[in-house]
Amino acid sequence: TIDDVPALVERLRAEGVEVVARADDVRRIQVLDRGLARLFWLVASLGIAGGVAVLVASLYAAVQRKRRDLAVLRLIGLTRPDVFFFPLYQGLALAGLGAGIALLAYGALATLINRAFTADLELGQRICDLPAETLGQAVVAVLGVALASSLAAAWAATRIDPAEAIREE
Repeated sequence: TIDDVPALVERLRAEGVEVVARADDVRRIQVLDRGLARLFWLVASLGIAGGVAVLVASLYAAVQRKRRDLAVLRLIGLTRPDVFFFPLYQGLALAGLGAGIALLAYGALATLINRAFTADLELGQRICDLPAETLGQAVVAVLGVALASSLAAAWAATRIDPAEAIREE
């Protein structure tokens, strides 16, 4: 690969083989690639942090809006652990739906990109391709983040006193 060029040039020159290569250009491209990768992960990390913050706020606000309903459920016999799982299920459902939509969008976009570059590729090659293992890991990560994000809302749901339902009547 292109990453092997600088080391290969040095090895061949050490053996006395004269080589004409643009190893310095390859090194500059590698430095640029590492810089762009770091920038990508920085932007991705900020996006993930923002998504977690929005999910936490949304689920917590949902519990606050449903305080009376959750209090009534507690009054008719639901235990704290039962109420604890409402925000967890809601967070997982939202994340699962979002991941499903994202996978569908990726599939459609990848198909368009690969068709656009068909003339420049050899048979069977794709320019836009994520392995199924990577997609699976991404879905598991999204569900894990959603589960962790919904814990604050779940804790708030367990703190609702059943007497609140009676006081509001």
